[in-house]
Amino acid sequence: MNKKLLTLLMIGMCGCSLAYAQESSRPWMKGAEDTPVRPLIPAPVIKMIITDEKGQKLPSEVSEDVPITVMANSDIFFDEPVEKSITRNYTFLQPQWLDNPSTFWYINDWKKNKATPASTTYNVAPNQMVIIPTTPAEKGAVSCFTSRKMSYIREDGKKIICYAHSSDMRGFKVTDITPPTCGLEIQVVDGLTGKCWPIENPPNHYPLPKTADMYFSGELFNAPDEIRLVEGYELGNNMIVKADDGVINLKKTDVIKVKVIGDDNYKLDTDKVKYGVCSGAGGEPAAVSPINEEQIDFTQFLIPENPYLYLDASDASGNRQVLFIPINIIE
Repeated sequence: MNKKLLTLLMIGMCGCSLAYAQESSRPWMKGAEDTPVRPLIPAPVIKMIITDEKGQKLPSEVSEDVPITVMANSDIFFDEPVEKSITRNYTFLQPQWLDNPSTFWYINDWKKNKATPASTTYNVAPNQMVIIPTTPAEKGAVSCFTSRKMSYIREDGKKIICYAHSSDMRGFKVTDITPPTCGLEIQVVDGLTGKCWPIENPPNHYPLPKTADMYFSGELFNAPDEIRLVEGYELGNNMIVKADDGVINLKKTDVIKVKVIGDDNYKLDTDKVKYGVCSGAGGEPAAVSPINEEQIDFTQFLIPENPYLYLDASDASGNRQVLFIPINIIE
């Protein structure tokens, strides 16, 4: 190829590339190319550091449902207005606050990309908040955003009204303290069906122990046309259903199908879920039937004097729930 022609082509290509680069340097502002990249009215950005109420560093791990007081340390809360900004080399002449700070707190779960507004009924300082992380999180955080109306005098003597800003975010892990809320769906082969499961109530209860309502449905639990609720069960490893609330009437020759229902508020450890028939209730279940069989045949094992259907469930944090449902063997 002619060297002169090749040179002209390369110059042309470079020119096109430069033109394209100029046109697409801010593609997100298409249609608003005249918009300035710097604010027309500068406003202070003020440093903030979130600590506990004593000014100490926040712990790297906090507990679900346990209140913790946090504090936003920033000059935006002081009576004297700021004259400098931490961004760019701005100086604000004769600054004056025109209002109190407007502050917003959030509890964040980075993994779920979720932010929950925080509010409190506690009597705390304007730069403080009592937060209650209600959901376990491997990567949680607390964030604060504050703005405050102010005025200053520009170099040309004009009075400017703006809003100063200050913000920060501090990360922590939120540990899980809530046992699983699992139950059982039971069906007698060629017979009645029923379900029994707990739900934490009140939710996010602290201090421990947590409590739950027990729900019953189906003919097997004498609730064929409704969901029956019984309050006052302690959520944990000793959930013994009272006979008056939900006894199961079975024959010695019955075969039942069993299915685990429910879940955990964080992560259920499915490898540790166990169910079957045991002798007595409370403490470690003394199994008398095969464990985790989809069908339990009562003719295949010795039925104890005081039989219970049990469910043993744990979550990834080690919280444990053991549910005992009484069985009445009828002749």
